[in-house]
Order: sequence, then C-alpha cells, then structure tokens
Amino acid sequence: VEYLLRTGRGEDLISLDNTHQRSAVSWGAGNGFDIVTKLLIKGVRTVPMRFIQPFWRRSRVNSVDRYGRTPLSYAVWSGSTTVVELLVKASARVDLKDKIGGTPLSYAVCSGRQDLVELLLTTGFKVGSVDEISKALLLPAVEKGHQDVVAMLLKTSRVDPNTKNHIGMAALHFAALGGHVSIMWLLLESSADIEAKDTHGCRPLTLAIKNRHEACVEILLEKNSEVNYEFQWVCLQNPKLGYHLTLLITNFTSFSYYRMQVNLRFVSEVGFITVRK
Repeated sequence: VEYLLRTGRGEDLISLDNTHQRSAVSWGAGNGFDIVTKLLIKGVRTVPMRFIQPFWRRSRVNSVDRYGRTPLSYAVWSGSTTVVELLVKASARVDLKDKIGGTPLSYAVCSGRQDLVELLLTTGFKVGSVDEISKALLLPAVEKGHQDVVAMLLKTSRVDPNTKNHIGMAALHFAALGGHVSIMWLLLESSADIEAKDTHGCRPLTLAIKNRHEACVEILLEKNSEVNYEFQWVCLQNPKLGYHLTLLITNFTSFSYYRMQVNLRFVSEVGFITVRK
C-alpha cells in the first residue's frame, strides 16, 4: 500500500469497487488494519501539471457504499479501537445513518463495547435531542443486556430512561422483557417509571410475568408496582404444561408483603394468569 501510494498519483484513494461500492479505506478499516488505514487517511502528495504547488490527496473518511455505510461503521464492526480512533480524529462522523438506520455509534452500543461507545461519545458525537439519543442508544443497549454501556449512558445527561419507542416501550419494558435484573436496578435508580404503559397497555411488570422472570417481578413489586390480578397473554410455548410459581405480591391496603401462589393456567392460544392465596 505504501509503495502504491508513493508511486501512483492517488486516484485509487477515492475509487470504489464494482460490487459493494466500497473504498480502500473502507476495506482497510473493516479488516482492522490500523497501519494501512493510517496510510490511506494520510493519503499521497501529488503535483498536477496545471498547478505549481503540490497538495495532498486523501481518502474520504465519510464516503458511503451501496448500503449507505461509512468506513467508521465497518471499523466498529471489526472491533479495532485503534482504527476507530484514527477515523474519528480524521473527522469521520459517528451519526451517519446507513440504509437500515444504523450508525457507527448505534453499532458500538449494540456490540456492548463500552470503550468504543465512550470513544465515539467523547470525541466525535454531536449532541442531539435527548429523546432521539435515548431511542438510538439507550433502548438498544438495554434490550441487548449490555449493563456497562447502560450505566455509562445513564451517567450522562443525554438520555432519558422514560423515553419510549414507536410502540410505547421504555427502557424498563426491555429490561423486564429480557430479565435483565442489574439493568432494571440501574433504571429504577435513575427514576424510570415502573407504571409506564406501552401501546398495548402493558407495564414492565406484565412483561416480566409473561416471560417468567421472577427476580424482575419481585423487584417491581417491592417498588410498589400496581398489581392487576389477571394478565392476558397469547401464543405460549408448551401450551399443555401447567405449573405454580411463587411470587411476592403486595397487599396495598396494609402495605405489607406476603407470599401467594400464582397459577399459570393455559387455555388454547390465550392464557390467563390468576392470583390466588
């Protein structure tokens, strides 16, 4: 690469392949080749005949391929912190969306790489609305169960734990859905609303019970989450199986806690959870 840059005029730095429309720096970054990426970013010194003064021809770090993806997205996928840092220092944008709506920053969040997320947030991130950032970063991190990333995001003032997505699900819904106990505690400590409802009227407690995450149910009940004594749900696996599950139920009259048996009664495609002493 160094030889080609030294002997050529640098046209290939901005050339794209015929299949994926990716540039040389995109391929170098995607494979985690830090030295090659550094050479391509630096570029080549050229002296066109019509000019007297030489100038540097460099790679376009924000060029997109046929999928709308930048070299930085591929660098995040490769997991190379060095390459990501090189691109960010070369003014690569962390918020450019590809054709499926992903950005380098959102891919870093979904990978669970706290070091990459922190690097992109501190060096290349332009502040957007709290609602937009929460949807793009916090919700995917909670859904994937990346506790360290969630903790880091909550420490900033850029996310709101009560922001909802297009179907009304907040971060606490995703924590209850996935049974992420530690993340649930982080969200509750950040004033997440335990009574938030999605577009179907489901609270986090409902989702925790539906998915049989007993630890999450106990946490929400200890936080005085409202208990409906009947939850409707559909399409369960193993519909012929029935069992009892011991849960902690709150008596809101005396504000005391006692153990009750929860009977999971399966009825065809629609089941009901009935609470009994």
